[in-house]
Amino acid sequence: MKTGICLSALALTLGIVLTAVGVFGLYLSGHFWTVSANTNWDEDAAAIGLPVIVILAGTFINSYVLLAGPLLARFSSRTRLVVYTLYGVTLIATCGIVSRFAGRIAAAILHIS
Repeated sequence: MKTGICLSALALTLGIVLTAVGVFGLYLSGHFWTVSANTNWDEDAAAIGLPVIVILAGTFINSYVLLAGPLLARFSSRTRLVVYTLYGVTLIATCGIVSRFAGRIAAAILHIS
């Protein structure tokens, strides 16, 4: 049981790191749009898609750990659902705020008001 809890904690840490890196990539996408206005669809898809894929990977790992993993097994299913819901709401709000910052960076460099 102790090994399962340690692995679950390690997976949670990995999920949080992946999610944070993805959110940072979302922020960096604001700088990407200022580099070149003449990008092809592959570059556009990579600038948006890669951060989203990394965020989703971290979220999928965290969903297992928070909802079904042994780390929170002693808590009721309702408590685990509340924790996961708070995690999801916080992640969505963070992505919204970071996207706003990325948009402002791109608009300032491209001189769009």
